[in-house]
Amino acid sequence: YSLNTVVPGDSSVFATAGAYAGGAAEPKPVSLFSIQDDTNGAHLYWKNPSQQVDGTPLNDLAYVIIYRDGVLLDSISQSVADTGEQRTYFDAVAGYHEYRLQVRDNESPVNYSVFSEQLLGYGGLLNEYFEDFENGFGSIYRTGTWDTTQHIARSGIASFTDSPDGNFELGATTYFLLPPIILGNDPMLAYSDIAILPAGNLAYTEISTNTRKSFSVLKVTNATLQPQWQDGTADPSDWVREFVDLKAYAGDTVTFRFRMFTGSGIASDGWYLDSIAIWDAGKEVNDTLRVDAGWNMVSLPLRVSDRSVHGVFPTAKSSAFSYNKGYILNDSLEPGNGYFVNFDSAETFNLTGPLNWRDTIVVKAGWNIVGCIGVPFDSSAIVTVPSGIIQTTFFAYGESGYTSENALLPGKSYWVKVSANGKLIMKVSQ
Repeated sequence: YSLNTVVPGDSSVFATAGAYAGGAAEPKPVSLFSIQDDTNGAHLYWKNPSQQVDGTPLNDLAYVIIYRDGVLLDSISQSVADTGEQRTYFDAVAGYHEYRLQVRDNESPVNYSVFSEQLLGYGGLLNEYFEDFENGFGSIYRTGTWDTTQHIARSGIASFTDSPDGNFELGATTYFLLPPIILGNDPMLAYSDIAILPAGNLAYTEISTNTRKSFSVLKVTNATLQPQWQDGTADPSDWVREFVDLKAYAGDTVTFRFRMFTGSGIASDGWYLDSIAIWDAGKEVNDTLRVDAGWNMVSLPLRVSDRSVHGVFPTAKSSAFSYNKGYILNDSLEPGNGYFVNFDSAETFNLTGPLNWRDTIVVKAGWNIVGCIGVPFDSSAIVTVPSGIIQTTFFAYGESGYTSENALLPGKSYWVKVSANGKLIMKVSQ
């Protein structure tokens, strides 16, 4: 339409504008857009619109257009009969990808809706996962500046960090996602990390059970939790092996997120991770147990099928001796308990069985010999029933005699004194 103003002897220039007769031309976008990860690709779900943006009926629906990683993937032909209907699309693809949808009508000229929200999907669900970053970062989805670095590594030459080129960025929240995984019956998460994050900065390990719509916190850390992290630099001796018991999520399909929040203080070295593993702890693994010549204080790090003394230690010179107000001879070993066993010479024994991730050890008032679970365990993390019954540090025995220990090691056992009958509970973090 064109309008102008006319007065005696003169007129204005024309003002021109266009309009669409019969309602707004623009379709509404799709609704209820969601994505489900799959072993062979990603399933997209949505509901077609039934109206245009002004609320009038959408009677000329023509296509739903699918974009993957910002590039046109497919155009799904639709008709007026499809308005308001639920639709699905399967993308046979591997790895993480970002998707968004757009609606198109069949007017001339054609009209497009605004884009849907952008969602992340994954194709190729796993049952186990391991990443050591020696060949890049694999199928990880990352934000911010997360990347591999050869500045420091737990093993090999590379690790993964938020700040590969210096100190971390202040006032930022960045994260990376592991590939989604279908957990087994006794799942575990393990990783090695160094968190040079002063107070006011936090590193979160999180889990999602609803395709990344929300996350729950599994662990929180920063430099205040480890003395070796408080000097401001990441050193090879700073690595800490972290374990998370995922029994509460057995059978779920989950995504793990490693998220870092930085405040407004002084920037520091950042968060380094290496050797990330997710697996079913009920599966058999191979391990070794080294002993010295003479008497050794030992325990079972694995739940071996043959727990007889000579089944575990074929060359043992003695039976196994436990302690309960006096030494007791044993022909077999129980996980969690500690024993003295004698050997003619130093030797390394091969063991096979599921790792002993959690144990409840019965103790009697007075001195006891207790074992360790299948991973290194800080004695300060032991839960006692009743509470507060531990009266001494833990004492190990070796070639130089007895030593006081805070870190308990798999395959070893320790003397400890308690004030009352009760239980010592060892289990990795939940």
